[in-house]
Amino acid sequence: MTDMAAMQAKIMQGSDMQGKNIKELISAEDYAVVDAELKQLVGAGLDQLGAFKPMLLQTMYASMVYFKSQNLTRQPEAVDVLFQKAAKDNNKSVIGLETIEQQAAILFDSLPLNRQAEVLVKSVKEKQKGIDLLKRLNEAYLAGNLVKLDEIDKEDDDLTPTERRPLYEGRNNQWIKQLPAMMKKQSCFVAVGCMHLIGGSGLITQFRKAGYKVEAMDKL
Repeated sequence: MTDMAAMQAKIMQGSDMQGKNIKELISAEDYAVVDAELKQLVGAGLDQLGAFKPMLLQTMYASMVYFKSQNLTRQPEAVDVLFQKAAKDNNKSVIGLETIEQQAAILFDSLPLNRQAEVLVKSVKEKQKGIDLLKRLNEAYLAGNLVKLDEIDKEDDDLTPTERRPLYEGRNNQWIKQLPAMMKKQSCFVAVGCMHLIGGSGLITQFRKAGYKVEAMDKL
């Protein structure tokens, strides 16, 4: 993430529906509901955003809903960027576990477009449910309660277990192949989203199965 503008351009390019529009994927009634919500939260409606893949819009929408629920007036600096700045300040090298292109493919191409549209509409219509879920997930994570985090995650029915597999299990399996070689060379600080830590396919379980000793740290 050395060039944020270039990264964002790649994400936008990877999420373009190449001539298609969300009007072809959802009913006129659902189009009106989603359009109104996006205009209110993002400041742009489906006339401007309808050519992008629905999962990009869903990600954008869910983020903005949560920011608003926390009374944030602007998006906070990404955690990834904070870690990179800390690494630079301490003369540490930074290695990405996947490329922007790989990430965009996983996030925006794992589901058919019509299914992505269903997820977007559901997310908009069940806005409060999403806010409550994210709040509980955040509380469980800050409390260090990964068991509770796993339980809450399983309540999320936006995607089926099969649909979620590429997002979590598939990526975990790729990372677990890369990390041991890096860790043999030097000590490493590995930063991943909290959902990559939980469950049988989570990194913690996979490291333990591979013979590593994994312990929680007390708050610093």
